[in-house]
Formats: sequence, structure tokens, C-alpha cells
Amino acid sequence: CEGNLDIVTLHQAGFDNAVASMGTALTPEQIRLLSRFTKELILCYDNDNAGKIATERALQLLNGSEFSVKVLQLPRRRTEDGELVKQDADDFIKNQGPAAFERLLNGSENGVEFRMAQIAGKYDLSSDEQRVAYSEEISGLLASLPNEVEREIYAARAAETARITPEAMKIEVDRVRKQRVRRENRVELRKNLNPASQLQPKERSLRYENLRSARAEEGVLRLLLLDDGLFPAEPPLMEADFSSPLLGRVFTLLWKARVEGRTAVLPSLAAELTAEEMNHITALCQRPESVRNGKHALSDYIRVIQEEAAKRAGGEPDPLLAAAEKYKDKKGENRNVK
Repeated sequence: CEGNLDIVTLHQAGFDNAVASMGTALTPEQIRLLSRFTKELILCYDNDNAGKIATERALQLLNGSEFSVKVLQLPRRRTEDGELVKQDADDFIKNQGPAAFERLLNGSENGVEFRMAQIAGKYDLSSDEQRVAYSEEISGLLASLPNEVEREIYAARAAETARITPEAMKIEVDRVRKQRVRRENRVELRKNLNPASQLQPKERSLRYENLRSARAEEGVLRLLLLDDGLFPAEPPLMEADFSSPLLGRVFTLLWKARVEGRTAVLPSLAAELTAEEMNHITALCQRPESVRNGKHALSDYIRVIQEEAAKRAGGEPDPLLAAAEKYKDKKGENRNVK
């Protein structure tokens, strides 16, 4: 569910396997934590437009994962004035009771069925033009399914909805899937040709200005979260030593927690960071980092950060970024020659 009131009400009603993402931004870190306890998820976000968009994003994030995912769609509630308003789990249980919620829970759709229903609801399927548009959009969804059996089953259902033959729908799904594979291959090839781009955060606002230093800074954060006993009593680095303002700020927050006798953990950062920043820090902390040779690794990371900080003070450019720019310039020259 979305919020804390939903969870309190659900637990009071006897549904003690309920958790909240605290808002509609389900994160990779939350999914990783959930995987420790279950392989079955039911998404029950609010039934307003924001909740539906969040459900779609969560399904995209969970697509191809080890989870079996279903969606519980809560009906809108009619007020005394006759107006239809949104409901969350808290509202529904208070108004309809636990038994009614359990009936909905047992009839929840799987993720693909939910997304197919959302797409079908956008089109007037009595119109030939709208049926063609529906077929194009639903083919994009079905082409993204990794399992061939699933693609065939849901393609047959979509064909029935569009009132076309299953063969025609299958041909369209296969065509879109082949296009997607070719596009993904081109993207992967570009990444392989430009390895420096793979080291950058996805969000442009978080891009690193000094890749060599930033990679070492990421390593320091991972070690601090894995085993802060590797660190001396006094901070080995200052926030100003970090080339990335975000990584420097996170180091300061984690070190402050350590000084105050609290365990340095990722969830403690949520109140201080934006959703994009939190997602990035979560992702970099999920990369492998061994504490077996932690002291040696920490020493290397600190040395790199200090070296790069000294270079910045002297005005020297980051060699990795300079190489990436040189590669781009060379590509441009070759293109002009052609």
C-alpha cells in the first residue's frame, strides 16, 4: 500500500502481511528487502490517477523479476452527495469492512491483466481506427513479456478484445518484439563503445564531474555502510574532499550517525534526500564490495579521493572525462569524413 494509515488499518483488520512504500515511489531497495520474505506481491495503491500511474511504474520495475505480482483495484466510493471519490485501503475497510476487502483481495488481477485493462479502457473498441490503435499499444506491452507462453496466452486475449485473429495479433507482437531487441542491442553497443557513460548516474542532475574520484567516493560509502569498524575514530575525509556534492553530503550524514552512536543505514537517509538521490545511493550501494580486504580498499579509495581533490585545487582535468570527450570528438570527425 501507499501510506502508514493503510497499514495500521489493515493490521487491525487482521491483514498482518501488509507493508507500505510510504508514497507511490516503490524503489529497487524496497523490492530487494521484500524478496527476503516473500515471492508474492499484491499492489494496492490508491484508485486515483496518481495511484494508477504508480502501479504501472511498479509493474515495470517488477517486470521479469522473481515475484508473482497481482493488483488489487479498489472501487471508487460514492459520497452522500452522490459524488464518486477515491479510496485507499484505510477508507475501504472503514466503510466496507474486512470481509469486503478480503473478497477484493481474493479476486485481484495479475499485473499483466491490470495493464491490459488499463490500455483497453483508453479506446473505443467499436471504432475500427481505435481498434488498430489499441492493437498497436497492447502489442508493445505484450512484446515486453519475457515468457513466450505468457505472450501467446495474453496475445489471444488481446486479439479477442480487438476482434482480430490471434494469428494477426501474434504477428504484430513478434514484430514489435524484434524491433525492441534491435533497439536494445544498439543501445548496448553504444554503451560498450563508451564505457565512461556507464559509470555516470542516470539522472543528469547527479552526473559526476570527476569519474575517478566519484568511483572511489562510492567505495567509501559502501564500506562505511558495510562495516564502519574499518574507519578510524576521526573522519578520514572531509565533505569538501568529495568531487560529488551528493556523495559528500551522504558521507557527512552517515558519519554523523556513527558519531551519535547510531548505526549507519540507508533508510536513515530518506528524510534528507530526494527520491532520485535516494534511488542513486541505493543502486550504488548494491554493487559488490568485499570487506575481507576492507582496510586496504579503504586506504586506496582515500588516496584516490585526496589525489583528485589536489588536482582540482590545481585546475587539472579528470582524465576519464577527458578521454570520453576525446572519443566523442573523434567520432564526430569520422562522421564528417563520411
